[in-house]
Amino acid sequence: MTALVQDVTIGWVRLHEVLAAPRLGTRGGVAALRVSGEDSSPGIDGLTAAQVDDRIRGILALAEFRDPVPVTFDTESVADAWARVVAVDVSPATFTNVVRAASWSVDLEVVAHGTARLGQHFRDLMLGASPTRWWAPPAGATGIDAGTGVVPSKVSRSLSTGGTIDVWTGVGSVSPWSATVAPSGWAAGGVTVSADGTTHPGRRGTIPAASSVVLENGVTRVTVDLTAGWTFRVETWGGTAWESATTFDVDVGATAVAGSNIDRAELVAWRPDEAAIRLWTELPTGVTTTVGLSLRRGARLVGVTARTGSAANLAGGPTTGTGTASGTYVVSADDGSGNAWMVGSSTATVGASGVSATAATTIAAYAGLVNGGSGAGAGDTAADLDAQARGAAILGGVTVR
Repeated sequence: MTALVQDVTIGWVRLHEVLAAPRLGTRGGVAALRVSGEDSSPGIDGLTAAQVDDRIRGILALAEFRDPVPVTFDTESVADAWARVVAVDVSPATFTNVVRAASWSVDLEVVAHGTARLGQHFRDLMLGASPTRWWAPPAGATGIDAGTGVVPSKVSRSLSTGGTIDVWTGVGSVSPWSATVAPSGWAAGGVTVSADGTTHPGRRGTIPAASSVVLENGVTRVTVDLTAGWTFRVETWGGTAWESATTFDVDVGATAVAGSNIDRAELVAWRPDEAAIRLWTELPTGVTTTVGLSLRRGARLVGVTARTGSAANLAGGPTTGTGTASGTYVVSADDGSGNAWMVGSSTATVGASGVSATAATTIAAYAGLVNGGSGAGAGDTAADLDAQARGAAILGGVTVR
């Protein structure tokens, strides 16, 4: 086998110092692929010890991911494939407290080589009156099949990474919906989670100590400040810069969660289609409250769910300002950038300051920005975004066919 050094990306994990060409073969009559190598600090890529540890966590996260992932090589592109991770092996080591290294190998079951047709299965979460079922495949995907017997609409949204992502609305009620995607395009326009500016390796569980956590999909950016009280800030991509930073909080009784310390932040779920984090807070009253935030690919609104251990009056909304309530949502006047904030819920009471629930242990809502405000185009108005938030579907799996 020819020895070489090249980069390989498995799913969302980019690895370096691959010490051998990928090994192609079969396992139980199924095409198989084995990749092995080593990452180290100091090394040829200038990694820090912490970055090597992130690679380790990323490889372990792959073992928990049951759906097909793309595998792409910088040199041996003939081996690019869609594959399921069968097994991983990582051997971390520290030498003289200076060198941090990790030898690793990943065994994969090949599903398809090169560009493939991805079908996504969803379970509907249709709430309230006239919700809109929608789907955002990877940016650049082709051959969109959004369901039988329907003619969906499309709205294109600018991405901070360049280009646009198409969001299809009014898609069919029967999944899978499908699109043709190259392995290198799997995560295009997808959601990323980062802590203090470093992309999280994707393994579910506690997020290592950080001052801030960011969820971003190129359309919407959500920042949680973990050190200066609990808040989350939402911004919208305006085509050339992030705009209209708006801070939201959650109240439990007379106590703002924003004024409490965050005891723990967890990554609950991650895939390019959607990411979710959970924040744990013990209020001054001794009651533990969790706040969950989720963001989907292509979405302008972030899902917010707060739970508390003892019934209380719950509320949420922007920290300043009021808006005009209209059924299941409230929207503000346009700001200096021409955008507006909005908050909505299918189950809570909606008012000028946000949403509320009396003597409750949970509240579910959505918050974000209307890009273009009162002048937003079709598919991006406050009413459209409200219907999309209530018509979101829960991702059930990905297949290659």
